[in-house]
This record gives sequence, structure tokens and C-alpha cells, in this order.
Amino acid sequence: MYFTFNNLTSYDSTYIPYDYEQEIADDVAEKAEENGVSLETAIEDFRDSLTGADNGSYFCDSFKAQLAMVGNTGLIYDAQEAGYLGNVDLSDPETIDIRLREYLLDYHKDEILKLASRE
Repeated sequence: MYFTFNNLTSYDSTYIPYDYEQEIADDVAEKAEENGVSLETAIEDFRDSLTGADNGSYFCDSFKAQLAMVGNTGLIYDAQEAGYLGNVDLSDPETIDIRLREYLLDYHKDEILKLASRE
């Protein structure tokens, strides 16, 4: 599978790809602290806001969602292999972004919790 979002398939060598796991971990830690709950509870109780599913987009900006995916084609491939992109319009980066976050919360939860606990 090959993804092209508005010619964002190439980037200069100074570009640092969006770190989905770390960003989700930061959000989990923030939700846990704000609400006085454990990290596990934050993931369970605030899953929709952590993924963006509560309003149809995490970034609320299609271009930012596209940029987050640049350099993350391995993650996109893994999510597709796990069935998370099955019925997704591949020209809709905001939905793909939500599904990537859902995939990570399901398949990389332990790593996210480990990163969140270091905050």
C-alpha cells in the first residue's frame, strides 16, 4: 500500500516524524492528572477524546493529520494489517489518524502506559 497526501510523501532530512506513541502517552498522563485517575482509567474513560473519535478528528485540521502520517508508513501498514483501516476512505487523513490512535491504544497500550508513567 502506498499513501500520498497532497505530495507529502517526501520531506527534508530535518523533519522529525510525529511520534504517535509519545503524543498519546502525553495525552493519557494529562487526562489522568486533570481528572485524578490512574493512567489505565484515563485510557478507558477518555478513549474517544484521546483518539479524536468524539468529534471526528483529533487535530480538527486535515493538513495536520496528513503531516502526522509522514514518516509513519510502517504504523499505517501495521494498522491496516490489524484491520483498523478496512472500511476507511484512504483519502481522509483525519479518519486514518483516529484509526491509528485506536490501533495504538489497543495493540501498544503497555508501551503507552510505560511512556505516560515517566511524565
